[in-house]
Amino acid sequence: MKTIYRIIGTAVAVCLLTILLPAQERGGRDTPGNSSSGSSSISSRGIAASSSSATVSTTTSRDYSGSGHASLAMPSGGVTQSYTPDLRHTSFVSAGSYFQSLDFFYWVRRNYFLDRYYFSRFYRNTEPLITPQLARLTLRQPLALSNRLLIAVDELEALIRDAQAGKPADKQQIAEKTKEVRDLAKQLRQDQSLSYYDQRKERDLLKGTQYDSLGLEAIAQLREMALDLNNQIRSLYEQSSTSTVSVDSLAQPSFMSLSKGIDKLSRVISNSARRLS
Repeated sequence: MKTIYRIIGTAVAVCLLTILLPAQERGGRDTPGNSSSGSSSISSRGIAASSSSATVSTTTSRDYSGSGHASLAMPSGGVTQSYTPDLRHTSFVSAGSYFQSLDFFYWVRRNYFLDRYYFSRFYRNTEPLITPQLARLTLRQPLALSNRLLIAVDELEALIRDAQAGKPADKQQIAEKTKEVRDLAKQLRQDQSLSYYDQRKERDLLKGTQYDSLGLEAIAQLREMALDLNNQIRSLYEQSSTSTVSVDSLAQPSFMSLSKGIDKLSRVISNSARRLS
């Protein structure tokens, strides 16, 4: 009986060794340092992702003209799919703007915790599509800043009108209000959502004008710019249909142009207020 038990024990040990040894060999060959595919970091491919489960690899050709091609590989249902979108006849002006749209979507995912598969429609269409839901989500903060900016300009205008009407001018309060206007304009210039939505070229809206000599009267132009900025952001926020980011043809000044114009005019008002009696 003991002999039978020894034979059975030996057979079990041999079976275990047969199973474990090949598994160890495979594990040694498949270590991250020895892997020949799939081990390159996301940073080496030019795009940062928030987690390894959302890895997206992209490459682009050397041609950065409007007809340049970009390659995109993204996970879908556990299977990696690759294709090369043709950027001709799309809203992209270059392969660079294509990758800018990818950066924006990654930024949205990191900051608003959206499911990465939500963006599959954008990749399939090879267009920088913006849905009404995405616009409301990402433009909520810029719109709030723009509303605060418009209120600050109205309050500044009230202070200036009182001074022009002969009432004692509170120079300190005017200085604080103009600084608030500049700070809000700066926050809008640095907002990542607006930098993505606004692809228009920056231009100096005050170039060729004698805005330095306006003094306190610069408040009229300041309010006009703040109102224009607010209306543009609100229009994007309230859009009711999916659209592409293609604003190069718009005649309206860009967000960057307006915010810099607001900054310049507020400084003119601040300098003039210091000379009030």
